[in-house]
Amino acid sequence: MSSLSSPDKILVRGLKVRGILGVPEEERKAPQEILVDLELTTDVRKAAQSDRLQDAIDYEKICRMVTEHVGSTRFYLLEALAESVAELIFKNFAVEGITVRIFKPKILKNAKKVGVEIHRKRG
Repeated sequence: MSSLSSPDKILVRGLKVRGILGVPEEERKAPQEILVDLELTTDVRKAAQSDRLQDAIDYEKICRMVTEHVGSTRFYLLEALAESVAELIFKNFAVEGITVRIFKPKILKNAKKVGVEIHRKRG
C-alpha cells in the first residue's frame, strides 16, 4: 500500500443507545435516546486477507460495550460522554485513531438533533 493511501476505517453510524445525559433536571430523570457514530482508524489488511474475525476489530463487541457504557454513566455534557467513549475503545481495542459523534435527537424543538464530534489519536 502506498504511503499516500487513506487510512482504513471501520464505521458505525446511528448506534441507538439510552442513557442519562444533560444539564436540565428533566433530562436527568430517565434515560433518553442518544445516537453514536464511530470512525475507527485501523489497518484492516490482515483481516481482509485472512477473512477471519480473529484478525479484525469486532464492531459488534464495540457496539455492545458502548451501549453498556452509555447506559451505566450519567454525564452532563455531550463532550464528556464522547471523551469517555473514545477512552473506552482505546483501552479495549487496537485502533490508531477514533472519531466519536454523540447526538441527542429532538432535544431542541427547532433542530432535528444536536451533537458533538471529537477526534483522538493513540499516543
